[in-house]
Amino acid sequence: MINALNKLIKREQNTDFMRNKSEYFKFITNLSDLIEILLVSVNFGWPSVRKLRGKMAFIVRNLSMDELQFVSWSGSPTHLTYVAEAIERASKGEVDYLIIYVDGVPLGIGGVDYMVNVGVGTLYQLSVHPDYESRGIGTALIQALEKRTVDRGCTAAELSVEIENARARALYERLEYSIIGTTTESWREEADDGTITVYTCECLRMRKTLQ
Repeated sequence: MINALNKLIKREQNTDFMRNKSEYFKFITNLSDLIEILLVSVNFGWPSVRKLRGKMAFIVRNLSMDELQFVSWSGSPTHLTYVAEAIERASKGEVDYLIIYVDGVPLGIGGVDYMVNVGVGTLYQLSVHPDYESRGIGTALIQALEKRTVDRGCTAAELSVEIENARARALYERLEYSIIGTTTESWREEADDGTITVYTCECLRMRKTLQ
């Protein structure tokens, strides 16, 4: 990154380059992007910095306990206890649990569990803010989790999706996940009045081979 910045600065010092307005403004834009990325890296410990559609800039990093208060949109207080448990497991190296910030706002969370199957990362609790779906955030989250999975030496990623959830299934298929079977899953759900029930559903198991 520093080398790229130095290269741009040297180009800016070239007189012929400065006379070309289109090239100059391109230089300014690139320099601005580089400075933004450098500032983000200082604040967040060199996270993954990417670009969404348009000018939406986002970062991906580990979710911390302090950030739970900012992701209440992902589910009920009961659901957030599950997320808190995942963060505790992440501190033990059993899972990775990530958060995506889009233009400084937390809009996606999800984890990958390394303890379910040997050599396989199991993606779970994938959640994107309901007001920001279909903007590439879910795709970016999954790709970041896949990278963590590869970094752990796993050769495949798995996930499950409710059979009726055609929208999520279409996303996973687009990302090259294939159906390998079905499974019955259940978890506690909390209603608006605080009532706790056990939700059970039939899910498709999907897998992707990672390079």
